[in-house]
Amino acid sequence: MEEAGTLVRLYECVRVIRKTRSGPPPVMEEDGVWWSEECWYEEGRVEAAQAAIERQGAPLSEFWRVEYERRSRASWDAFYKRNGDQAYRDRHYVESEFGRSLEAARGGTLVELGAGVGNGVAPLVRALAVRRAVCLDFSPRAVAMLAARSDLCALNCEARLCDVATEPFGEADASADCVTCFFVLSAIAPHHLPAVAAKIARVLKPGGRVLVRDYGRYDQAQLRFAKGRKLADNWYVKSDGTRCFYFETSDLDALFRPLHCDGAAAYVCQAHLNRATRQVRRRVFVQADYCKLPPTKKK
Repeated sequence: MEEAGTLVRLYECVRVIRKTRSGPPPVMEEDGVWWSEECWYEEGRVEAAQAAIERQGAPLSEFWRVEYERRSRASWDAFYKRNGDQAYRDRHYVESEFGRSLEAARGGTLVELGAGVGNGVAPLVRALAVRRAVCLDFSPRAVAMLAARSDLCALNCEARLCDVATEPFGEADASADCVTCFFVLSAIAPHHLPAVAAKIARVLKPGGRVLVRDYGRYDQAQLRFAKGRKLADNWYVKSDGTRCFYFETSDLDALFRPLHCDGAAAYVCQAHLNRATRQVRRRVFVQADYCKLPPTKKK
């Protein structure tokens, strides 16, 4: 635990650039400078990232895709057994990243998918004084740890065991003011994502918001996977058995915009400098803010 916490403290964000255009994801130069928008298509840049992915070899067989799906809950439960509540820090950056969009949840109902031990929801319920926060996760150990947090229980947080990929959220239609999905969609098998998006849209009130932050295509973590870790295109299994998908912005837009959710995803590109080793980690995330449109009136 101490080692993980030390690692987090060593890193500092040295640069952040957002891109909202369609097309291939951004690729960073070796010296840590992101190519400007007009250089994205320069010969060799995207190809280099694609070549790194090709060197990862062919995807694993259907047997292993099914097997890792079967083990998914146990893998995440083991993750929280190892790391407890020290795996992640509270996501205070969410307030500045999403700004006024979070006001949809003020005094209302907030639903968080993949809540873990509360690192995403904790800063929000404190800042927004929500009437009710529903925290869903399918790891029994994570749900138990979240439910034991007295600071969140006092702020009307309800921890609930739920596999959001295959089970209903347990909330009435059009009952939520805001649904947050922070690094959870990437952990869900891609074939389940349309159903998850449909359930999110169903529980949102007209004018409600769905806020997403997740891993983006060509993130350095994706390019570093070795052979034997690819489950499908841009879908991987980590050494601890948990899985991760790397999104393009168009992937998120294709999930939510057909469901009468207005908005667009963007890339968030960061270079993290390790102050001890001077090594740079190049990260690519996707971020989206969609607003549920009111139903169209029949003529």
